[in-house]
Amino acid sequence: MTPLIEFANKESPYRRWFHSDYFDLYVWTHNDGAPYSFQLCYSTGSREHCLTWSGASYTHAGVRDEGWCNATPILTSDGHFDANDVRSRFQVCSTRIEPRIRDFVLYHIDDAGVVLPS
Repeated sequence: MTPLIEFANKESPYRRWFHSDYFDLYVWTHNDGAPYSFQLCYSTGSREHCLTWSGASYTHAGVRDEGWCNATPILTSDGHFDANDVRSRFQVCSTRIEPRIRDFVLYHIDDAGVVLPS
């Protein structure tokens, strides 16, 4: 797995995007850079999943991409969340992310593992 790297977001300085060959991480931050919400998309085989922390609750979904040209992928119900697997992979890939964002996401992966069905 490759490390997550940040891509510049000229449209919104308060939404940050990190990418690796396994993860896409979108983080929303306050003016001071403190994270308050995120969406962590990850692939398991041929299926992509997405864990979202909205600041108030978690959702875990499958991502259905019909393969249509320029089509927006659709989030679908997917109750299984393997927090241990996602956490261990995220730890390996996130070593280059600033600690407060990395720790924020790791905390919520652990918490979602308790709250969501596994």
